[in-house]
Amino acid sequence: MPLTVSRSRPRSPERTVNPANADEIVIQSDRDATNDTDTDIFIYTISTTTWRNLYFNGVLVGEFGINSALCGHYNVPVALITGDDVFVAETRAWIPDAAAVVVKDAQGHRTATGLAPTAACEAIAAGAREAVRRIPGLAPLRVPAPLVVGVGATGPALADLFALPPFVRRTGATTVEFDAASMADAVRLLNTLSAMSSALR
Repeated sequence: MPLTVSRSRPRSPERTVNPANADEIVIQSDRDATNDTDTDIFIYTISTTTWRNLYFNGVLVGEFGINSALCGHYNVPVALITGDDVFVAETRAWIPDAAAVVVKDAQGHRTATGLAPTAACEAIAAGAREAVRRIPGLAPLRVPAPLVVGVGATGPALADLFALPPFVRRTGATTVEFDAASMADAVRLLNTLSAMSSALR
């Protein structure tokens, strides 16, 4: 199974997961917990300057939930989770059967006690082998669609901006929401709002 790394912005859903590859699995490495999580390192949801929180059908999600749900849309399971202890604990509610490797203990926004780099690499390699062993029992994360996507912006000016497209509804001083026919559509629309936010930077 070849290893590919997806890095680009803006990135279409199809560039995150290859829908044509039926044997694909996803490894989420060194992610961060959802915004407003106590004691975690560099907590944020996509952007520290744009988003406060995101919700799928009323459920709070972070970057891990967004990416895992997108993978699930394409029938691709998350096989391995690596990161700090707070992040790994959070993801267990979403992906209970994936292999998990804790490489550092979070003690604050910019404080952690971590494994030495060599030890962390060895632990992740062992986790990857375990993840491959678990593939037959893994199930993709599915979020029921169509879905309602709620967005909490970091300020009212951004909410003003996000509410301009006709498909977006204003729900509060700093919050908006929109309907999406699928998870792929939800991610496309979130990427659109994120790009729009550059107008106020």
